[in-house]
Amino acid sequence: MNSELTFIRNGNVPSSNTFNLKLNKKEIIKNLILETQNSKFPNFLNITTKDFLNNTITIKANVIRTLGNIQEWELEAILTDELKVTIEGEEASIINVTPILTEGTSYYLQEDIDARVSREDIDLLNSNIETELILKLENSKIINRINFNREFENLEILYSPGEGQDWISLNYIDIHGIKKFHPVLVKGLCFRSSQAINLKKEDIEIYIFNYLEHEINSLFEDTTLTEVKSGVTIQDIITLEMKTNKTEEYLNKLAIARNLLVVNMDTKRISINNEKHQILNRFSYETSGVGIYRATVNYEDRYGNKKSKTSNNILNNIITFENFYGKDLELTLYGPNNETEIVITTILESQDSYYLTTDLERSIDRTNLVAESGCGVYSGNLGPDKAIDNYENTNFHSTRYSEYGDFYITNPEPQVVDELHLLTRNTSLGRVENYTVLYKESSNEEWLVVGESINEGLAGNWRNIKFNPIFASNICIRVNKSNENHVLIYDLQFLKY
Repeated sequence: MNSELTFIRNGNVPSSNTFNLKLNKKEIIKNLILETQNSKFPNFLNITTKDFLNNTITIKANVIRTLGNIQEWELEAILTDELKVTIEGEEASIINVTPILTEGTSYYLQEDIDARVSREDIDLLNSNIETELILKLENSKIINRINFNREFENLEILYSPGEGQDWISLNYIDIHGIKKFHPVLVKGLCFRSSQAINLKKEDIEIYIFNYLEHEINSLFEDTTLTEVKSGVTIQDIITLEMKTNKTEEYLNKLAIARNLLVVNMDTKRISINNEKHQILNRFSYETSGVGIYRATVNYEDRYGNKKSKTSNNILNNIITFENFYGKDLELTLYGPNNETEIVITTILESQDSYYLTTDLERSIDRTNLVAESGCGVYSGNLGPDKAIDNYENTNFHSTRYSEYGDFYITNPEPQVVDELHLLTRNTSLGRVENYTVLYKESSNEEWLVVGESINEGLAGNWRNIKFNPIFASNICIRVNKSNENHVLIYDLQFLKY
């Protein structure tokens, strides 16, 4: 992060008492080099800068070494693009003041990792005012947001760039409880409110500024994210994608930037026909062109429902999608030249973890399933988890529903299923008669109907249904008819295809 440095000297050449130093972008400065022409140096420097709010900040400095006509001063670390240095005293004849730029990676982040300041690096200081809390960081950091585990009335946030510096008020915006502001280099923080602030370190999350966030935001013309800047290339986005792997905000913005660039690119459609439905997610490609920058795949489930997915990433000539269950596919490939020949090869994964290929126990493991009720819970010990706890003597019991009662199952490790067994009570309140099964291949899809279990007037407590195989991450059991509009389920089993 080297910067071009411009010196603007106020005063008479060759020496001066005032030096205005300007950088072409904000950098961290910890040292100054003074050069004299008469072997004399000042005892004190008056150093000032401005933060992003145009507040004037006075910086402390101390001499650390003198070598001939060169003297080095150490400052409290500052983040700035402009520095004013005034030489105190008449004897010293200073002809140059040079700031030493410091590698900033110890103050901010450049990769997609946990951005929170370690609580071990936070010291809470005593305050005599119960409506004020002061803390100090073990090491100065550039930060840009703070989160508390509760809200405070009329909260004011102030920061100090160094030991003994004045408090400077921070203007912040509140986004879902997180206080966001322009990046500032901070040594101390002060919180003031109209109510008592009784916080422990565990109640405060301070986030280090991530330069990766700045790089991603710089792809766009403005905060509306509707247009990328002139000159931004797909390779710029790929480079950032390779550094981003966990922060949803970053991933979403990069997806938007990629879509804005590729939407006007040439497309090529390729059909792939398979013998049967399989779990698919990866395709390799060979091309004499420059590459593929986005891909979509269209396919149908076993009910003829049309489905589509967009590639998660394209790296090293491998196109990766979220897992899907398809047979005949149409791939749409986006690139700079649709005349280029492209050869696609399906990378087929082992299917054993998704459906049965041998004669084994068909019931799926319910350990990791998550059950939720869309029709309430009758009492605290009759929650939805009781329907999938492997015990037939416990049960889920809903409150009264009006039109229908929904019961949801989420499988973090989706599998192909084709049968459902539901055990209800033999009579009275909550006995399930008729229900519909709906599913989603991934959580962001719409619900699709796969079958209906009609048991009205039938004896027995098991309400079973068989349907075409589905690859399901989410299943909804929609009870359309039950005794007195309550839902009671003793046991729920899904069988692998």
